Amino acid sequence: MATVTSLDGHSIEDYANRLFHEWGIGQKGVDNGVLVLVVPSERRVRIEVGYGLEGVLPDGKTGAILDAYVIPKFKSGKFDEGVLGGVGALLSVVRNEPIELPRPRL
Repeated sequence: MATVTSLDGHSIEDYANRLFHEWGIGQKGVDNGVLVLVVPSERRVRIEVGYGLEGVLPDGKTGAILDAYVIPKFKSGKFDEGVLGGVGALLSVVRNEPIELPRPRL
C-alpha cells in the first residue's frame, strides 16, 4: 500500500509499475506481489499485480474490486474504509475465499 501526493505528470499505471519494481514487491522469482497505490489529490487509485498473481488477480477482477470495495468509500470520503475493504478483498481472492463482485457489463 502506498499513498503519494502527486504522480508528477506520470500515468498512474507507469508510476505504480515503477514503484512496484523499485520496491521489489513480492517474492523474488515468484513475482507474487500486490501494490495498492492511492493518489488522493488526483482522485486516482490503482492495483498493480505481479506476474505470478495475474492468474488469480487479472485486471478485470482488480477493477471489479476497486469498483465494489474502494471507489464508493473514497467518493464518500471514507478513505480508510476503502483501503481496508480493497485490501481485504484482495486477500480473500488470493486465499481463494469467496467475495461478492459486481457482474461484468456486456
